Amino acid sequence: MSDQQSSSVGGVGEGQDGKRSPLLAGTAQRAPAVAAFPPPPRNLEEEGPTMRSVAILSAPVGGAGPIGLHRGHGLHVSKPAYFGGQLKSPPVSVIVDKSEVSSATVAVSKWSVGRLDSLPDDFPLERTSRRISTISGSVVAARINDCPIGLQRGHGLHVSKPAYFGGQLKSPPVSVIVDKSEVSSATVAVSKWSVGRLDSLPDDFPLERTSRRISTISGSVVAARINDCLVTRSIEAVYNDVEAKAKCRTSDYVSFRIRLFSDGEDGVVVEVQRRRGSSFNFMKDCRAILDAAEGRSSGRSASLPTASLPALKPVSGLACLKGVKIDAPSTDEPSTVVKDAEDLLKQHQRDTNMLGMQNLEELTNPLSTSQEAVRLAARSVVSEDSSSTIRGAISSLLEFNSLQSEQSYQPAAKDEKDFDYDERMHNLSLSVVYNALSAMEDEGSLSQHFKSHESWFHDTLIPVLVRDVESAKDRPHDACMAAKCIHCLAGCAPSVRESIMGAGALHALAKAKRFGAGNHASLAEVVERATGLLKCQ
Repeated sequence: MSDQQSSSVGGVGEGQDGKRSPLLAGTAQRAPAVAAFPPPPRNLEEEGPTMRSVAILSAPVGGAGPIGLHRGHGLHVSKPAYFGGQLKSPPVSVIVDKSEVSSATVAVSKWSVGRLDSLPDDFPLERTSRRISTISGSVVAARINDCPIGLQRGHGLHVSKPAYFGGQLKSPPVSVIVDKSEVSSATVAVSKWSVGRLDSLPDDFPLERTSRRISTISGSVVAARINDCLVTRSIEAVYNDVEAKAKCRTSDYVSFRIRLFSDGEDGVVVEVQRRRGSSFNFMKDCRAILDAAEGRSSGRSASLPTASLPALKPVSGLACLKGVKIDAPSTDEPSTVVKDAEDLLKQHQRDTNMLGMQNLEELTNPLSTSQEAVRLAARSVVSEDSSSTIRGAISSLLEFNSLQSEQSYQPAAKDEKDFDYDERMHNLSLSVVYNALSAMEDEGSLSQHFKSHESWFHDTLIPVLVRDVESAKDRPHDACMAAKCIHCLAGCAPSVRESIMGAGALHALAKAKRFGAGNHASLAEVVERATGLLKCQ
């Protein structure tokens, strides 16, 4: 490079004595060692463009490192400045007057750490940790802050490229790349179940047969996978992070517990224990949970029954009965069946009342009984009849979670089993109402029944449905069933939609949707459909 070029680039030419500056002597004479770097700060307003200012201003066209231009912060050069193919100065972080140059995002880190605490000798480090040499904590914090992490299923952690200075790697990169198969979406997003150090499995602990041992994995990953499975299958769960336990309940009120143990090596033992409810339904959910804990698909088992089994039909629609003359059922038979369910609700034994509600739920289900029985049972739920007390019992369960009057309802005197019983009866009443509304909707008589019994819909049913949807955080299964009822009513007529929205349904549905998005998949889906139908003109 000629002297003239050197003078134009570096701002340094021949001195007054005619000798060259040592900086431009080339190979014949090396530059003296710099005593201290960086030099003392100078007032940029009082001097012309220097080498550093030229490097900064040339950054947008590739002369230096990438500089983010955001007003209000300093500038940080991430790559060295080269002039004429030769590195003139080591890379530095330069702060430029804010009035002259817009600043860089690199200088703004959301995570700014100071002096780090030393790692204790007996500290139980997680396996998901990494020791990085020859680097400061502030640099590591800034790199992690800039690390783009995907917040969707299947995305792992990504680390930006290491910084190279003068063609040589000055410090090792922070290698925190994690295999996507080992990290579930619940760990990248926020998992509702966050466990710490697991207790070791005692030698004499009587493990249930519904348990599984998973090798070479941490408890936090297993907990995140199980949480993701429970959300997908719409299973209500309350987590105990300290004891690594989960208290779960399905939509058909099958209660079970999940507990995690350490196997004493590098694996996890998952135990699922049924407490109450159908054993058949429990095993379907149990297999799905244990498969999810091993990293298999958590949604496969949930969709298996609907994907493999055909839709059920009434007995009269069976192919083997085609051409067979069937005697017409007695006109008194459907009313007798409904009367039997009503008699069970009048008894004073709780198990008998439960049986009566389960019987009434089946009577309003067109897949379980004849169309005439469904029609009669649905009308008894909505219509007020002096000879039937079914609507009164349903209304009492909806409003007070009890078949008794409001005055005799004493929640303070009830234990956990009593509350579980009342919640189950309330959920059954919602299911009966939904079956009745669906049957009337299919029949085309829902709008007529709404006009005939408008006071009951306005004063009792709609306020209860909105209240249950709004309480989705405490009772997600009831909220899901109430949202189904709102969806049926919303498709009835525009006047019905106005009545539902007047009761505050849109606000309750929006609140339930936010909760269901990360806790109850069925609730989120039903709420979205009900909201869309209510907003439909």
